[in-house]
Amino acid sequence: MPFNSLLLNCLEHGTSFTEKITVSVKPRTGETILFFSIDNATNKNCNFNKEFGGGRICDLLIFYKKSDIMIVFVEIKGRNVKDALKQIKNTVNKLKKVNTKNKIIWKAVIVSHTSAPKNWKSKDVKNEFKKLGIEYHNFFNKKECRIGDVLRN
Repeated sequence: MPFNSLLLNCLEHGTSFTEKITVSVKPRTGETILFFSIDNATNKNCNFNKEFGGGRICDLLIFYKKSDIMIVFVEIKGRNVKDALKQIKNTVNKLKKVNTKNKIIWKAVIVSHTSAPKNWKSKDVKNEFKKLGIEYHNFFNKKECRIGDVLRN
């Protein structure tokens, strides 16, 4: 079962994840926040991706719950920012196939320490994700991403 694998092999300790850039949040009272390192290139113990049939996926999955349940897909890029869109879409397509009775809010975040590519059109990317029912955010030229605003808004 993919979620058993997720919990047993991919769960990070705490609410901070670093891969070139640190993504973090300080939990507030009443919030449940779980970080999962799901890319087996950075987390050799995680076979979550293999259980969904392989392919490139995003680096981090964040589970957030205060009243509603939210899943946030995070891809950290140093270069090849355009690949981030493909990796997140691949992860979303795999995860959305899992049936759930709960209403889930889906969000995607691309984080890069470089600037956006010259022909990067955030509006077009936002529309791509909107078609999938996902709210899109990006953090370019960052060494650190405090993701609390994405989770709480």
